[in-house]
Amino acid sequence: MTWFTVFLLTIIAWLVSRLLFTVDAYRQDLRDLRDQLHHLQSAVAGKVSSAVANAPANAQKTVAAHPAVTEKINLNAASKTQLQRLPKVGAVTAQRIIDARPFDDIDALKQVEGVTGSLFATLRPLVSL
Repeated sequence: MTWFTVFLLTIIAWLVSRLLFTVDAYRQDLRDLRDQLHHLQSAVAGKVSSAVANAPANAQKTVAAHPAVTEKINLNAASKTQLQRLPKVGAVTAQRIIDARPFDDIDALKQVEGVTGSLFATLRPLVSL
């Protein structure tokens, strides 16, 4: 072997050792991250279960009933997107409400096709003129 071949083999051996060292370091980092993730998941799961256990009984029903409605929506001025935020109002019903404008009275909403008595009762406290 020539001195050049020995030199190349030495460089290759050094590079392989560095590569193996780096791979081992990354594996240890990955194990540490998995342990931290497991610890955080356990901590969060405990806090969520205690929060659910301490929540008022009617809190979930209130939030689910009107998830996107924070203030009354004006029937004569609301966009289709705003109307769709009302519970049980989809694109078709929102367009029918827009087509039936202008409303002089909230009770006129009952005349819109697709607005049944139960839907009207749900919408009445959420809309204005």
